Amino acid sequence: METSIFLAKVIGIVYVVAGLSMFFNAKYYQKLLPELIKNTVWTFTMGLISLVVFFIWVLSHNVWEGWPLLVTLFGWIALLKSAIMLLFPEWMKKMSLVFMKWVDVKAWWGGVGLFVGLLFSYFGFFV
Repeated sequence: METSIFLAKVIGIVYVVAGLSMFFNAKYYQKLLPELIKNTVWTFTMGLISLVVFFIWVLSHNVWEGWPLLVTLFGWIALLKSAIMLLFPEWMKKMSLVFMKWVDVKAWWGGVGLFVGLLFSYFGFFV
């Protein structure tokens, strides 16, 4: 349970800060994100680093009951995304750019990030 609480706190704080950052700096991220997506070095580097981090995550936290299930699912989804970034980089780039065309960075990413952050913060700090 300690690992679940620790990871929930990490996810919570990181996503609250990221979500608020998207709200307060939406124009900045609307310019930045398409450039990051197009950068092949960034895609490879982030895919590789996140693959290692989330592989360690799922090896150390594989709980499939109660609220810690959310922490496990978060790790598995992130691991899958990391693998896709490395295995299919052009497809990932294309899908990311298509997604960004129809989703407002401020409303979507900020809102989802803030919600995820608050949810995990609740479990990490108050349960």
